[in-house]
Amino acid sequence: STYHLERAFEALPNADIVANNLAWTLIQIDPPEARRALGLIEPVVARNPNGLRFLDTRGHVYLKLGRYRD
Repeated sequence: STYHLERAFEALPNADIVANNLAWTLIQIDPPEARRALGLIEPVVARNPNGLRFLDTRGHVYLKLGRYRD
């Protein structure tokens, strides 16, 4: 369930780990919300260009979107 992550993100929209975890969860649900997940993770990666956990999440989002070259 994304309920608690949604509430945490509403309360802490600049908490990168919360945004990351919500983005990850959004690509795991059925149906996945990959476009929304990308919108969450892109600013996180911009702020943390060497953050491996964030890059990993973005890579999985790209896979869900079929953006294999990215």
